[in-house]
Amino acid sequence: FTSPPLFEVWNGRQHVGNVEETALHHDPDQPAVISLGGRAWRITQIDWRKRRLEALPEPGAARTRWIGTARAMRYELCQMICTILRENVAYDFLSRRAGAGLEEARNEFAWARLSEPLLRPREDGAVEWWTFVGRNVNQWICDVARERFEIHASADDLRVKLETGVERVRELIAVLRTMPAATPTGESFVAKFSDLLPEAERDALVLCRAYPKSDIARFASLLVVSPQSATMDAPSDSKGRRERGA
Repeated sequence: FTSPPLFEVWNGRQHVGNVEETALHHDPDQPAVISLGGRAWRITQIDWRKRRLEALPEPGAARTRWIGTARAMRYELCQMICTILRENVAYDFLSRRAGAGLEEARNEFAWARLSEPLLRPREDGAVEWWTFVGRNVNQWICDVARERFEIHASADDLRVKLETGVERVRELIAVLRTMPAATPTGESFVAKFSDLLPEAERDALVLCRAYPKSDIARFASLLVVSPQSATMDAPSDSKGRRERGA
């Protein structure tokens, strides 16, 4: 196994840290600004042979790109995100910048206070189902949508995007309420060397890693306890979020 080569980032004689080459991808009309060590840095010089970057502190915020995908959030963490977005509690330990960011997020997700997961129609005809249950459970929803309803779906940790209308999604939800857990197909999760495992062991591995049964059970309980709120509709803009102040 090999890792992508890293660039060393220096501010004079101070070694700030390392970044991958993808961090240097930016708008050619804008300066290259990355986030490292808890602050933003503007790249002033690139030595491709030595793989060394010279950088100066930059005011404001920035982000750094990395190769690969983030690890799926746990069910409990996603539910806590939903709880914090819904509540109106100030945290004294937050910095001024963090507090302002939390307030902005709560304004953007004001609709999340209405009930349990909502269906939010998009302008492109798709529907976003904000579940706040983690990518693993959301991936299970996608698999059921594709296999049983032939609905194209994609997911992240907090939502599922379904390329269909609201009524079809309601039909999907009705089926999900009756499913105790997923039956692994081996298609949505491919483990390394999985072709060397007997089918039963491979399916058990898929179920354990890709479909956490306890999380699916807890998610199903939300649908059973609050079936009406789980299928409420809410208007959205083209990004799938309500504008601040709406």
